Amino acid sequence: MTLSFGQGGDAVRAHAAFQRGLALHESGQGDAALAAFADALQQAPGHIESILAAGHCLLDAKRGAEAEQMLAPALVRHPEDVRLLILKGRALLAAGRAQEAIGTLSLVIAVQPGNAGAHAGLADALAAHGEVDRAVLHSMVAFRLMPDHGHASNFSAKLIMGGYFEEARNVADYALRLRPDHFGALVNRATALDGLGLLEDALATGERAVAASPKNVTARLMLAGLYLRLGRMTARAWDLYEWRHRQNPGTPGWMQGPVWAGEDLTGRTILLHAEQGYGDTLQFVRYAPLVARRAGRVILAVQPALLRLLRTVPGVDLVVPMGGALPQFDIVCPLLSLPRLFATTLETIPPPLPYADACPMPPAAPGPLRVGLVWAGNADFPLDAQRSIPAAALAALASIPGVQFYSLQMPAGALPPGLNMINLMGGVQDFADTAARVAGLDLVIAADTAVAHLAATMGKPVWLLSRFRGCWRWLHDRVDSPWYPSLQIIRQTTLKDWSGVLATVRRALEALAASRHQA
Repeated sequence: MTLSFGQGGDAVRAHAAFQRGLALHESGQGDAALAAFADALQQAPGHIESILAAGHCLLDAKRGAEAEQMLAPALVRHPEDVRLLILKGRALLAAGRAQEAIGTLSLVIAVQPGNAGAHAGLADALAAHGEVDRAVLHSMVAFRLMPDHGHASNFSAKLIMGGYFEEARNVADYALRLRPDHFGALVNRATALDGLGLLEDALATGERAVAASPKNVTARLMLAGLYLRLGRMTARAWDLYEWRHRQNPGTPGWMQGPVWAGEDLTGRTILLHAEQGYGDTLQFVRYAPLVARRAGRVILAVQPALLRLLRTVPGVDLVVPMGGALPQFDIVCPLLSLPRLFATTLETIPPPLPYADACPMPPAAPGPLRVGLVWAGNADFPLDAQRSIPAAALAALASIPGVQFYSLQMPAGALPPGLNMINLMGGVQDFADTAARVAGLDLVIAADTAVAHLAATMGKPVWLLSRFRGCWRWLHDRVDSPWYPSLQIIRQTTLKDWSGVLATVRRALEALAASRHQA
């Protein structure tokens, strides 16, 4: 619905409608609340309290653009009303216009430097714009100006973004002393404990967060990640992980159909489809042959860059690119739901598929150890700044006797300074090309990227360089992986510090090259 300023007015009716709207909003009936606020504005055009309440209601419904549009006439009449300006800033942020939100909220702070709401809103906008340090600062100011549970929770969240996990836990604890069931503070406390490596404590707090808000997707996915990272691949853990679909609801239009829930597939055609990144597809496509034993026919839809590589997956009748035309199918299932449907535990993880059949390994060649390097992943990944390694840091691996480095980094651009490296990625069009290059190497060293999955699936020795708080796929405090027998994990021991990881890599490479020379 569209809220507007009506004509005429009845103050009593307007007040009653306004109060009704507040009650409906409080009870979670957003659409009914908006209708009540619209009624209030019809009776009392320009009533700022009704406008503000309707705006907050729209923001709760993630309708930022509508909220901004609704506020425009009110701001013409009251251009200096700080409450309207703060709400406009939040609406701009919700509409994906973080830079404009920063400008609006900064103007409010220039006029009212002691306005806690403006500082909190600016912190949110700065965080969305990638300016985490400034976000932490303004969130701290908001908390000091108004140390209630809401601002404490906001401050704790920003501290987590900055990697200040101990401080984040302390601030979350303060918020929970004020309100023990505060959902945001519980999520922040669990996340901070996770960041500190205290996973059992994080798990207990995560369970409290789910109890406080049983239908909240964020809490359930956080809890799923904790269970899975601890290696507790129980039915509950996989069920919690299924809530990811509610975070991005709806199956893409080109693959609509009933979703497989484990029922009989005899004589039926099932569409298995990629769901997340390249690495996820490479990791979980191993389940396709298991599905094929139950189904009449299997169609696999994957990212175009994986199409040629995965055309030989055992049991798959047809591999098609995501987004393209599909033949007829009866039922559909995302690849990352298959571990749940096959009741996967650490002991029953299927082996990786033999890509090496399509990329035969050349015989061992004399000479230096041939080491492929991948140091950065997809920059659009939310945690890429923690996952990827600055290219300049790789200078720590320079001049290792008996080692020749080869770049497997895409896009094939500038090579790290100070490191004698040969670029292998010229002319690479897809992962089949990359696999052919990996086949000629002795070892692959990679950040948490798709190439690590590719090389490990091929049986190539892989050293995975993992961030301090790694992905659940690599479990917790393990140097090996039940998903890939040839993969070893070298983890950060301190958040954001790659120097210790690279020092370990250097020592291991020196020893490996020396043993190769002696042999």
